[in-house]
Formats: sequence, structure tokens, C-alpha cells
Amino acid sequence: MTWTAGARLAACDVTIGKLLFRLAGLRVERVSTDPETVKITAFTREDARRACPGCGQESDWVHSRYVRHVADESIGGRPVVIDLSVRRLYCENADCPRTTFVEQVSGLTARYQRRTPALRKMVEAVAVALAGSAGARLLGVLHQTLSAASVLNCLMRMPLPDRLTPVVAGIDEFALLKGHRYATVITNADSGERIDVLPDRLGVTVTAWLREHPGVRVVCRDGSGSFAQAITEADPTIVQVGDRWHLWHGLAGTVLKEVGAHASCWACLVDPYRAHLRRRCTEDPAVPVTHLLAEIWEQGYTGSANLLVRYINQGRVEADHSALSPRKVTGLLTCRPGRLSDDQRALHDQLTGACPQMTVLADQILTFTELLVPHEDNSGKLTVWIDLTRAAGLPFLHSFANGLERDRAAVEATLTLPWHNGRTEGANTKIKFLKRLMYGRAGHRLLRQVVLLN
Repeated sequence: MTWTAGARLAACDVTIGKLLFRLAGLRVERVSTDPETVKITAFTREDARRACPGCGQESDWVHSRYVRHVADESIGGRPVVIDLSVRRLYCENADCPRTTFVEQVSGLTARYQRRTPALRKMVEAVAVALAGSAGARLLGVLHQTLSAASVLNCLMRMPLPDRLTPVVAGIDEFALLKGHRYATVITNADSGERIDVLPDRLGVTVTAWLREHPGVRVVCRDGSGSFAQAITEADPTIVQVGDRWHLWHGLAGTVLKEVGAHASCWACLVDPYRAHLRRRCTEDPAVPVTHLLAEIWEQGYTGSANLLVRYINQGRVEADHSALSPRKVTGLLTCRPGRLSDDQRALHDQLTGACPQMTVLADQILTFTELLVPHEDNSGKLTVWIDLTRAAGLPFLHSFANGLERDRAAVEATLTLPWHNGRTEGANTKIKFLKRLMYGRAGHRLLRQVVLLN
């Protein structure tokens, strides 16, 4: 179908103006369609005055005309191409450095662009979300044919947003090739906004970045010694704040080692009597639990009847492995008390009473949990916690306390100040998704562009 100039020109202009409002100020000459495309031929109006990009003075003094081929968003599942005849105008300002300039149609054309701003915005959104090959495939579904290279070129031309240097920054590393190559992400610890991506995790790189951004006064980090040293070298007055999740994670790992070292004290409380229980159940499958309880009590069992009932009902008498693993015991000891069921609470109490060291361990876990809620008094409480830990016969927990002492300033800031590195860890999670999206093949420049634009 083709609409041409003539008697129907005015109707054509009105109809196209309603469908594509960006063409409302133009003279539409022809609209032709075929199964593949919609082609619109249009002219800019002769009486329109345009501002010179050099000096801003308007002009309608025509030098010449030429045709621009501009792609637009699809209509009815078919891509749109606009053949737009534009004017080259003389600048009427004698002092302007430009002699001539080409008129631009607002919302339709831009310098050096062969796509309308609306289409370019769509391509940029797809490029930011999916990058190269995946972005090209999605654009094909949207009836826009672009190669993966074109999508990447569009992505790399996009300007990065202007972001102010944060007063409170978060810093963390992430793997480019796990165990071999790493990069560093820097965020605004208050808003979670990604500020920059550094090409490695070397201390000199971090130091240089901080010196180039002197507005940073607080840095949230994990327990990395290299980051700590880099921050100190950049500016010793910067307050370093550790991460509460990493403190808790380190404590949980230490508890697992302590629990394993005291396995002989708690495993599983019923396991030492498993052979007797198995023999009695084989001899008399209907033997009452009360009889079994009385028999193992005489042998030294100190647990509850409820524990024995669950042990039997869950089939642990016939099992060849321990009922509880050190990891499960660690989970019970480090779980919030309010989240334990009645059975778990009973087992928790029995485990913590298995030996004096397990009792002290449970108390120290509970006390440290309370320290993870930031409060100005936590500095003194941390000193008390470290002293009690060193006095207890818990070598692994003692080592954990020594680690806290070595990074004491950052740990105290973690327990007393409101900031944390959680938003930076969240940014790292997003980065892992973006890396997988690009099959891990993005160089630093492309990866930085994608991370900062997402």
C-alpha cells in the first residue's frame, strides 16, 4: 500500500501525525508498506527556523538539502524507516565559527545517529540488560535487526552516570576467574549505588583510587588485610568498618571446629548406648521405651526420655552413623533461640550441658550475637568477651578472639557504628549474574560499563 502526495496529502499528514507524533511538524510525502518494512518519506518545512548549535541563533537561510535514513520503532510488527529530507542552513551570525549547519528535528533526529531517540533508548535498554548476543536476539523479536557488535557499540557509547564521591564507601572484591584473577567494586554504602569497578584487587590500585577521591571518610570492608593496608596508606584518618556478616560467618566456622573437638562429649548423647538398644529391640521388638530408658540410665545416660523416643522413632538405632553431625550441632548452637522448636530447645540444652567447655561455648555465642546489634557500649563489652574467651579452654575460639584483636579498630567500628557492607555484597551478587550473562568473556572496560549502568 502506498499513500502519495496530492489530494490526500493533508489527510496523510494528519493520520501520520496521530500515529507518530514526532512527524507532526513535517510534510509527509509518501507512506509505503510491504511485508518487511514501513517506509515514510517526509520533508522538513521550508518556513521553519532552526537554532545554530554553535551560537544558538535561529536561521532559515537554506544552503542545500539531503536525505537522512532514520530507523524508528516498529509498527504492526514491521520496522519503520523514515527517509527524511533535511536542510543544511547558513548561520546568519557573522561571528559564529560555523558557516553552515544541518537542522535537527526534535524527537526524531540527532547528530551522527541513524536511529530515532526513541529507538536508540530501546536499544540501549536492551544492551544494558543483556549486552551482545542475547541483546541482538531480543531485538530481533522486537523487529529490529542489529548484530551483537552493534549492540555492544551502542552500549559502550552510553555515557556513565555522574556519581558523587560517597562519604561512606563500601569495597569488596569479586572473581573474574576464580583463584586467578579478581577485580574490585566500590559502592555507596548508604544507597548501594555502584561507584566504580577497579581492574584488580591490588592494594596500590585501591590506594590510588582513594587518593583521587578524597571525599571518602568511611570505608566498609570485609576482613581483607590488603584492603585495610591500602586504606591506611591512602589516608590514615579514614574510618574502617568491618562487616557484621563476616564476623558472624567467622564465628560459625570457629564454633564448628570447637564442636568437632568436643565430639566425644556430646556424640549424640544416645549413640554410646546404640549397641545395647539395638540388641534389646532385636530380642523384644515391643519392649517399652520406659524400660529402655531405665536400662541406659543405669549405664550412665544423662539425656531425656523425649530424646530417646525421637532417637528410636527416627530409626537411628538401626543406623550405622552418628545421629548428629558437628555441622548440625553447630547449627543448633548458632540458631536464634526464638527459632528453635521445643524438641530442638531440649536437645540444645542437653548439648550445652555435655561438658563445661560446651557450656562456655554456648554462652560466648549468645553474648557475641548480642554484640552484633550496633551500640556505643559494645566496645567495652567486646573487651570483656575477648577476656572471657581467652580464659576458657577453647583454643579455636581463642584464635578467633586474637583475630578480632588484630583488627580491633575496624571490629569496634563494626559493633558501634550503623554502617555495614551488606549493600556491597548485594552488588557483588548482581555482578555474578552479569558475568554469567556475558559468559565470563567480558574485558574490564565492558564489564565496568555494564556494572555501572545496571
